[in-house]
Amino acid sequence: MYYTSYSASDVTGETGISRRPEFSGTSTSGGGSIHMEGCRDPFVIEYGISNRWGIGLTSGADIFKVDPNAFYGFTTSNNQVKVATSEFTINGSYHLFVTNHVDLSLMASLGSAGVSIKGTDRDQPYQYRSGGGMARLSGVCRYYFRKRFGIIGMASAYTSNSSTKGVKDNTVGNGVSTAINGFALEFGLCYRIWK
Repeated sequence: MYYTSYSASDVTGETGISRRPEFSGTSTSGGGSIHMEGCRDPFVIEYGISNRWGIGLTSGADIFKVDPNAFYGFTTSNNQVKVATSEFTINGSYHLFVTNHVDLSLMASLGSAGVSIKGTDRDQPYQYRSGGGMARLSGVCRYYFRKRFGIIGMASAYTSNSSTKGVKDNTVGNGVSTAINGFALEFGLCYRIWK
């Protein structure tokens, strides 16, 4: 479940779109907020430096479906394109409460982020890429129901910004930056290697 504002902007103004639950934004075509479904695929690994401190890496991707005219200034026959985002961050964690079954921690993350749109419509190829950075602050809860296996829940606030500066092969959205900001709740399985 995500609460995300998605925007792309250039010198003419700012655009915005939201993802569950409601968020209000504007688009260059004059529309209001748009609700969209998305998919997320994260991978997190952490190494415990001590009983309380840890460092780690996160790699992830989101997929949004957006109206390309509202955000990037081009049209397709179905007024929708798949926008793929990617992220890679370095994490620092502080574990507030640790037992054999429960692990509560705070995690701060900094790293790179990118946005990619690529496809063909009516035999016309289109491509948009941008790159930049992201920051995230998370509360993490792990519950181990076996010695090594458990479940994980994470609540995060994040922001990312990417621009087309230095990108030469875009066919659409030249000069358009993309910002993705919001809150996320994530759940999954976890595995403890040692301990």
